[in-house]
Amino acid sequence: MGTHALIGVKHSDGSINGAYVHYDGYPDHMTPAIEQFIQRFTTSGLTIAILRASQTGGYRFFDPSGDLTDNLLDDSDPSKITAETWEDDWYGASHTYLIDYDSGKIAYRNKHYE
Repeated sequence: MGTHALIGVKHSDGSINGAYVHYDGYPDHMTPAIEQFIQRFTTSGLTIAILRASQTGGYRFFDPSGDLTDNLLDDSDPSKITAETWEDDWYGASHTYLIDYDSGKIAYRNKHYE
């Protein structure tokens, strides 16, 4: 069983580009992985990676190395997450990570413990 999560980048106009993450969505993995990814590739690179992952259903797991070879889902149903669908129940994803595009700050939330 996976620890489902959502990862998204929120832009200054309020729009969100997001994707579903199937495994390893818990904060001990995701927070440092996101920080490492942003350090290497910036929030622009993160947005591009999320857009790519959303086309295939999302991530199996979020890999801070930026290697998309083995960690994308192979789903014909895209998981294109926007500001309008951010709060939806994406396969029970309880952990959400919304990154501010301008500052790179991560807003973490656990929807099941609010």
